[in-house]
Amino acid sequence: MKITQNGQYPFYRPWDSGLAKQSLQDSWEGEFSILDLQLGSACNAHCRHCDSSCSSLHESANLDINEVVRLLGEMRQSRNYFSPEHQSEPLWCFICGLGEPTEPTENLPKLLELLDRTAEIGVNFALFNNGLYWDEKLNKHLGGGRLSVQVQVMSNQVEKVAHFMGVSKDEANLQLRHREQIYEVAVQQWDHPQAANGTNVCASIVPMRDNLDELPQLFYEAIMHNVYPLLGELEEAGYCTGKLYQQQKLTYTELANFRGWIRNKFDWYYQVPLCPATFGAIHIDNHNHLTVDRCTGAGCHWFDMSNPDPFDLGDFRNYSYREIANLILDYRVEHIEKVRSAQTDYPEMVFGGCGGNARPLLRQYLESYDHWYASQFR
Repeated sequence: MKITQNGQYPFYRPWDSGLAKQSLQDSWEGEFSILDLQLGSACNAHCRHCDSSCSSLHESANLDINEVVRLLGEMRQSRNYFSPEHQSEPLWCFICGLGEPTEPTENLPKLLELLDRTAEIGVNFALFNNGLYWDEKLNKHLGGGRLSVQVQVMSNQVEKVAHFMGVSKDEANLQLRHREQIYEVAVQQWDHPQAANGTNVCASIVPMRDNLDELPQLFYEAIMHNVYPLLGELEEAGYCTGKLYQQQKLTYTELANFRGWIRNKFDWYYQVPLCPATFGAIHIDNHNHLTVDRCTGAGCHWFDMSNPDPFDLGDFRNYSYREIANLILDYRVEHIEKVRSAQTDYPEMVFGGCGGNARPLLRQYLESYDHWYASQFR
């Protein structure tokens, strides 16, 4: 079996463990190298497991690109001063919703403008993509390395893809063809010197009752194409609540058995990586508001695997980068003991959600705070 140059299975470059650890540590110093942006809710699919019900929302992509570019420029200046040894490393923009980032009427123009206007600043992008709108221009950005993509992979069967995504069979065929194109970019990069630094393609696989029989094949195919397989558990949010969630969720034992299969087949103790944007990012919504998770102060809420509960810190356009960083840090310090007392309220999960497994994630967060707090008195 072919594996990466460092002797490991592919890991997703935006979720590099070093970036996750460093971004969390730096956040306590009020330094951020990640921006988590939200575009509009426009989407051409109606996925049964969609956590945001995006195709039923009417949220415009009102993100102010001029101000985003201004903020990224300030972040770069601060980063270069804070850690000059990392000047050559990129800043990151994560775009995971509300809707489909490549939707052509509202979201894609914003995405392409961001890609174009942030090249000189040194910004890389990581986005979720349902695979329906993929095109040659996006493929070029992917091949160039500044763009990383987490593509939806729910089934290899046209009928099932159409069922999962709520689209026609023709559109399902298109999704499968686009997925092949994205996988091919990852394959072409396998022998590149950068291969040891991970892959920029991730397969988003949500284990459900209706695709349980395909999970081994989907996982295996991802690895064999130099693609990181993300096994994010089904979230009880958006469209997938109540009866549908109860019908489709897998039991703890079934998920644990699949992780056991991975261990036996690949000698890989698989764990969902910590997404650096969970606590290491500034989150700005599609209305230009700076928000944090109300309970924890996290930039991204989805590790909780339930509907978001954001707390609005105000319009980011009214603040400098330093003021934004201080607003986030103040909120987190104020709520840290609530997080400490609430961490055991989160259920034990086999894989966890997109941001990581909640309990170990919060444990890391609290440990990093304690380390930072102790350093203030040395």
